[in-house]
Amino acid sequence: MTTEERLARLERKNRRLTLALVLMGVAATLVVTVGMERNEAVSEVVKARNFLLVDENGKTRAALEMIGDESSLVLSDKSGKERATLKVDNDFGPDLRMLDENGKTLAMLVVVKGDPFLDLSDENGRARAKLVVSSEPGSGPRLDMWDKKNRTARTTLAVFCGSTSDPGGSGSPCLSLNDENGKRRATMELYDTGPWLGLSDKNGKTRAEMKVLEFLHGPSLGLFDENGGVLRGLP
Repeated sequence: MTTEERLARLERKNRRLTLALVLMGVAATLVVTVGMERNEAVSEVVKARNFLLVDENGKTRAALEMIGDESSLVLSDKSGKERATLKVDNDFGPDLRMLDENGKTLAMLVVVKGDPFLDLSDENGRARAKLVVSSEPGSGPRLDMWDKKNRTARTTLAVFCGSTSDPGGSGSPCLSLNDENGKRRATMELYDTGPWLGLSDKNGKTRAEMKVLEFLHGPSLGLFDENGGVLRGLP
């Protein structure tokens, strides 16, 4: 065998060895990859009592914690002030709040014993609007709105209202406008028999009303004095 033949044979062996090494490397890579995927599948569930998420400055921006029987999620701004919280209390239920930079709660959504509440407040932390869906008999969705003094609701929209002006004595959808003392000054209601609009004085006494009720066979307008006496009625 000549020297050229021995070199050619050696080159063929080197090529076969190189190919074998490449195949072994690919196989090893596949084994490692599959092992990593299996490890990831095993670590999908992480159990702990507290998780903290910090920014590049080391400030806590999010905290997921168990405090007694209460689970909570708190999100903070770059100054470390709480801006949003989500809690679940065993006695009351879930509680979602959003706060301004001064720590005032501006929006709150809670569920208390199955009844949801949505509260919206101003920069002073005073409630300005509340939406509630009550499960109590004779109740239903209700929206109340307050002025900046927050002494009494100035506007109320409800699906179920009881009213002495209701001929049937049952609840009905209503919209009421109230003065600063909580007295109804204007009320619009819708009964099964038709719509009713009443205007009241500062003492809460109805002084004018307009209604279209089926049992009256058409529209009517009434004007009353401070004692409830009829001043004028149409028809």
